[in-house]
Order: sequence, then C-alpha cells, then structure tokens
Amino acid sequence: MNSRFETAKTQFIKCCVDQPRYRVAWLIGKPLSGKSKLAQELSTILNWHYINYTTTLGYFDSLRLTIASYQPLDFIKAIQSWCMNTQSEVLILDEIDALLACWSNDQRRVWISQIARLTGLPCGLILVSHLVDYTVLGAYIPDNDGRYVVQLGEDNESITTKL
Repeated sequence: MNSRFETAKTQFIKCCVDQPRYRVAWLIGKPLSGKSKLAQELSTILNWHYINYTTTLGYFDSLRLTIASYQPLDFIKAIQSWCMNTQSEVLILDEIDALLACWSNDQRRVWISQIARLTGLPCGLILVSHLVDYTVLGAYIPDNDGRYVVQLGEDNESITTKL
C-alpha cells in the first residue's frame, strides 16, 4: 500500500479504535481528491464497514419524503443506530454531503458540534466530506486535536493530519 493509505490507517486506528471516548474521525478534502477511493481501500483491507450514504439503498433515498424536516439530531440518531448494528470495529460513512448540502450553515455547525464529540459508540466512525474543512472542525473536535482529521490534498498524493 502507498504512504497515503498507511498514514490514514495509522491515524484512524489511533482515534477510532484505540480511543475509548471520542471515536469520531473525519476524512476531508476537495472533490476528486481521492477521499472515497481511500475510504473504500481502508474498508476493504481492514474489514471496516463502508456505507456510501448517497448510493447505498436505505439511507439517503429513504429521506425523500422527509428531507425538508430532517434535522441534525435525526441524523445523529441514525448514525448511532448504524454503529450499533455493525459488526465491524469501524464504520465509514461516505458521501454525506448530499444531506449536509440540504441544511443551512447553522444546521451543519450544530450537527458537527454534536457528532464530533459523540461518546458511547460501540465502533469507531469515519465521516467523509468535502463540505467540512479544518476551519469548521477545529472549533468542535475534542481538544482541538488534529488526530481526528485527515485532509487529502488536491494532488491525490498529499495528506495532512494536524490542525
């Protein structure tokens, strides 16, 4: 595997597997930076559960009648349920931007502030997004700790793991 994979793997194991309290991490970057590819590689090689929120049936498609009223707390409850029902030590939730784009900036910030410090998850959680960046996450991740964020560069090679 390449160094990008190894760096992300090491970082995510530290915060999603080894961490007993806050087990939510972020894989962020611009569109086409390789986030989904890396998430799928991590899932396949490490046997982590991968959900493409936009295309996997039963997730985003199930909201078509309620999307206008779907709130951050609803999404958090759904994520908690998915974590409870996975047998994997980490759940990767990709393509969440379809839902985040439906919310206002304030709603996104509320959701980020709550999900970033979510405790009691039975498995680690990696959220994949291009709508969320360091400037937003820094205020909400536990102790402003950069180990909870992996940012991919636009060159499909670089990776940043510190705030």
